Amino acid sequence: MVSLYGGFYECTSEGKWTTEPLVECVSSTTITCGSPPHIPNSCRTYTSTTKGSIASYNCRVGFNGQPFEAECGADGFWKLQGSYGCTPDSCEKPPTVDNTVTTRISGTTYGNVAAYECLPSYVHTGSSLKTCEANAKWSTNVVECVPRAVTFCGDPPLRDNTVFSYNSRMTGASAYYSFVEGYTGANATSDCHANGA
Repeated sequence: MVSLYGGFYECTSEGKWTTEPLVECVSSTTITCGSPPHIPNSCRTYTSTTKGSIASYNCRVGFNGQPFEAECGADGFWKLQGSYGCTPDSCEKPPTVDNTVTTRISGTTYGNVAAYECLPSYVHTGSSLKTCEANAKWSTNVVECVPRAVTFCGDPPLRDNTVFSYNSRMTGASAYYSFVEGYTGANATSDCHANGA
């Protein structure tokens, strides 16, 4: 027996061992294909590199494409089956935000951002960016520009086992809380007061 591949496995942040480099011991006469091809924006899984082995591919988060496979052939080469490839999800045009101009859009695919600048005499109450997310929609974080003299609050306070939604940080605005799945209780609100709390 000879070892074709050797190396150390690494424990990832998800609590799983990496699958590469694959450690495999086979006869010196066994047909092998080496590591399956790297297809951009995809993840591959496989348990062997010998003739007849299958490598399975799935597109990464934020990319579109059907699962596909590659097979190790008798000639020692991987052959991709059918159509394959992963294309980035794309968001529509970034949403408009009152009292702003969109100054920069890095792109409309997953991970790209749109930057907003307040009109003169207005200021941001929080973030000035929206991000194209894996669901092909722009992030729902509140981008808001208010007159300089207006009092506003920071983001609503976090509470264990809850999620909240809100559309403004100005005085009088409310954030609405509900429980995450598996928890129950009365829904609640948090209001932005004139002191900015």
